[in-house]
Amino acid sequence: MKLHLLQKLAKRLRDVDKKQRQEVLKSSQFQSLLKGSWCTDIMQDTKKVSVLYALWEMRYRDEPLMDRLSASFHRPNAQTLTNLLYILGKFHYKPSDSTFLERSAALLKAEPAL
Repeated sequence: MKLHLLQKLAKRLRDVDKKQRQEVLKSSQFQSLLKGSWCTDIMQDTKKVSVLYALWEMRYRDEPLMDRLSASFHRPNAQTLTNLLYILGKFHYKPSDSTFLERSAALLKAEPAL
């Protein structure tokens, strides 16, 4: 449910100017939507990528949330992992812990199709 709200909000904010977008992103309703562990603990890896994509569409960069999301991926397949790395690259994200990148590289190396 929250993912759906986040995706709808991202679509609506796509065409508004920067000032209006910043007002929405700073609002208490938006901040309360991102709080909690709903986007890291109980979601599938593909839905976590959807959360990151929605945040990227809104131009909302939240380093702690991206750290939590990237650390919470269990065992993504190659496609999910490349989508994740693509979106994190769009954010110019540098993880605070290098284990995420080491684990990602190991998963990609172990993929026989690549």
